[in-house]
Amino acid sequence: MKIKRLFVLLLASIGAVTAYGQVSDLEKLKQEGSDLMHMNKYHEAMTKFNEVLKVSPNEQEAMYEKAYCLMMLKANREAKEILEESIKIKDRQYSFLQEYIMLGNIYSEEGRQLEAIEYYEKAIPLLEPVSNLMAARLYHNLSNELFGLSAENREKRKDWELEALNYAYMAIKYYPVHSNGYYIIGNLLSNQKAYYQALTFYLASALFSGKGTVDIEDDLATWHTYGKSDW
Repeated sequence: MKIKRLFVLLLASIGAVTAYGQVSDLEKLKQEGSDLMHMNKYHEAMTKFNEVLKVSPNEQEAMYEKAYCLMMLKANREAKEILEESIKIKDRQYSFLQEYIMLGNIYSEEGRQLEAIEYYEKAIPLLEPVSNLMAARLYHNLSNELFGLSAENREKRKDWELEALNYAYMAIKYYPVHSNGYYIIGNLLSNQKAYYQALTFYLASALFSGKGTVDIEDDLATWHTYGKSDW
């Protein structure tokens, strides 16, 4: 009886060691894939992620990074398939944040503006806790997408201008030197003929980006046409 119990314990120990070794190997493969991905070696990186996914098909991190590689290789359809599959995973280690943002990016790149906005907005409740920079990027993506809506989509999204303004303000709240956030606000205020306020934001954008002041000059000219000779 004692010999049998010892044999069972020995088998359990061997299984634990094997499982530990497998986990370690998967972590090593993931790290190798990530390193290759950050070196822009996307095909080589996917080889590593594919090895991980053969053993662990629902490994969320490997799925996300493989999708990123595919997106960078302009294989958007395949990237979306992986991301949508990842979102269906029930027992998730991470939130949907990264998948939603990447899907937004893909739809934006394809010119599918409303779908891009939909996924970006799904990511908002998942922002905590993340870095201020990531939050600023998400809010900027939203404000930029709304600001660039086609005439047809503006009809479908009636409050686009106010939403774009609010999201741009959020971008600079999280990252106070976000030059594009100031630029978008300047444009929106200029469209509303709030030239004095627009100039303030254009100046901030020029300050933080180091770029030219063509928009400032344009608005100054427009300001003159409204009789504001003191400018």
